[in-house]
Amino acid sequence: MKRIHAWILCLVVALSLSPTSGAQIFGDDGLFTGNCWDVVQDNVPVFPAYSETSLGICWKDCALENRVRLKLVLPAPVKFACGYYSLQNVGLFNALTGTPIWSPSNFWYMIYTRTWVESATINNQPVTFQVWRFLINGEVTPSAQMLANPDPCLIPKSTFQGNPQPIHYSGYVDYALNTTTNQWNIAFGVQHACDAFTHNSFSKYPLGGHPERSFCIVAPSDFIPSATLPGIEGSIETEAMRSYRFANWPNCESEQAVEGKMEIGGRECPCATTPVLNGQFIQFKQETKSVCGSKIEPWGHPFPWGGPGLQMSVGTWVNPTYPGKESLYFVWDPAIYTDGLTNNQTKELFVGVGTTDGWLAKLFQNNGQYARNFIDCQNVYVLPNTTQFTLMAGLFISDKLYYINCY
Repeated sequence: MKRIHAWILCLVVALSLSPTSGAQIFGDDGLFTGNCWDVVQDNVPVFPAYSETSLGICWKDCALENRVRLKLVLPAPVKFACGYYSLQNVGLFNALTGTPIWSPSNFWYMIYTRTWVESATINNQPVTFQVWRFLINGEVTPSAQMLANPDPCLIPKSTFQGNPQPIHYSGYVDYALNTTTNQWNIAFGVQHACDAFTHNSFSKYPLGGHPERSFCIVAPSDFIPSATLPGIEGSIETEAMRSYRFANWPNCESEQAVEGKMEIGGRECPCATTPVLNGQFIQFKQETKSVCGSKIEPWGHPFPWGGPGLQMSVGTWVNPTYPGKESLYFVWDPAIYTDGLTNNQTKELFVGVGTTDGWLAKLFQNNGQYARNFIDCQNVYVLPNTTQFTLMAGLFISDKLYYINCY
């Protein structure tokens, strides 16, 4: 319980801080030292408030049901320790009427993973972006207007039919700085998946009501939903895993370079009320080890979706500007994590995102190696230890990360 109280104290500190403004051109983030277990601080810019057209997507039986044009309003992130940020009062509105979808009293945690540089050609002009990726999760409640006139593609049925409770979303946001103009862009994606993921017996809010429906929000809105993307696999040759330790607070621990493999298998649909062929979810398993002796191996816990890691096919941006023609997946990965420093093993559920086929990314490590297939995941802190685990599909903080590239 002392560990949880420490997080609460950090949250109080976060609410007392305020960000500054200004865009700069940055290099690497300083988290890789080449040594194991170094205590470091991140070198990242201050990120701005941002608004963007967005798309609400609802799925039924793992097939596209509907989509709604929205406007997303992100406040400036508030940093309260190395890599840890919060977002308060994220706004979501109907793009045509301006009607608020969410109540303004919502809260999100953000955890920073990594940075890279992308080169593109836009309107026949070469453009370079530096990108910083964050994994996010938050709880929202519907606005009064939405409860009075609910849109079933934006609000789960259980929320407006006698079971009011927060809606938990998890996903990511990329902040991309145009290094020529110093203008910012974002890519954003979050999901509230069907009951098998968000309202099962391991979840914070087990009383569900949408076993066949999943809900996603993506930005920008130039996005084509697809349940049939092929999945991400290949050898893992670059990037890292990273742990957070209370003894280092408020600093970070240096990255551990990794290698391994990601293999995909069959497709399934845990969100179907009737059998579905070639489901939206792609099974996978990954084995990753670091130069510092840490490892991630498949756990195979019999979660309601059967136990393997899953990649949820979401779709592809078709935006001529940032993020280009990039495809998006959401990821669930039950894994056994071995800590190279302590040799302790813990059973974790990692959640996150995968992105593929955007503009070619140049990494800061490995002599500037290039990559296109990214997977970034954070643990739900922590399965199955009930003194730490805050339950699936409820607001959580992470203390373990992996962010890998597949080739």
